[in-house]
Amino acid sequence: MTIALTPEQEKDARLVEMARALASHYADAGRKVRLARAAPGDVVQSLQPLPSPHRYPQWNAMILFGTPGNNVVLLDQWRGELFPLAYTAAKGGSEILYTHSPFAGEYDAVNVLGSNTAELVAGAARLMQAPSVRTATK
Repeated sequence: MTIALTPEQEKDARLVEMARALASHYADAGRKVRLARAAPGDVVQSLQPLPSPHRYPQWNAMILFGTPGNNVVLLDQWRGELFPLAYTAAKGGSEILYTHSPFAGEYDAVNVLGSNTAELVAGAARLMQAPSVRTATK
């Protein structure tokens, strides 16, 4: 499992602490967890191997934070129409959105959507309370 923060998010001590807490939570549940950067050279692996008029990057991540407006990996899912058609950024709260296999290697993604640190931290806290983590397999 990969937990990826954008370079901008890595500058926020509360978001870094949140990512570490989330990583520890899933590691305690038996998952192999890696903290990563949502940027080229880390979770961005390569451009699509097939010709396309719009060459989108191939991503390899699991838990992402932010909005399509401030996280390029979320933007890639949004413009690929993997978000619900009615999606609009939540105002005053966070949202957890699961997308099935949007990236290379058949990795699913959990997107913690929020427009500020408090919303993202609250979303991560809700994610850690989800009962499925207790039954996760390696």
